[in-house]
Amino acid sequence: MSSVVVGIAGGSGSGKTTVVRALMEGVDPATVATLHHDACYRSFDHLPERERAEINFDHPVDPARILIVDGILIFSEPDLRERMDIRIFVDTDADVRLVRRLRRDLVERGRSVASVLAAVLGQG
Repeated sequence: MSSVVVGIAGGSGSGKTTVVRALMEGVDPATVATLHHDACYRSFDHLPERERAEINFDHPVDPARILIVDGILIFSEPDLRERMDIRIFVDTDADVRLVRRLRRDLVERGRSVASVLAAVLGQG
């Protein structure tokens, strides 16, 4: 039996996880393995909030911190891209992605609005 590799990319907050969940509804869960890029980040809970706010999870500048780059970048890696049988890009308006990212980073990552906006604008 052969395997099928599906890559799902898109900007931060575009809805990649929602697409994965929808796809999973149509298949036997015992036949599918998923790897979410967020699951590859090390925990930084031990760092003070100020230091955590400086970590930009969307730019792979420190390979010791990031095992898999943000979804939008997975298609820019030829070796990884060539291993994918199916490639999906989730295109979502920038304003919708910003609202989703703010919600996620404030609640799940304990970041401040200022730190999220700085990262989005390339200043953090």
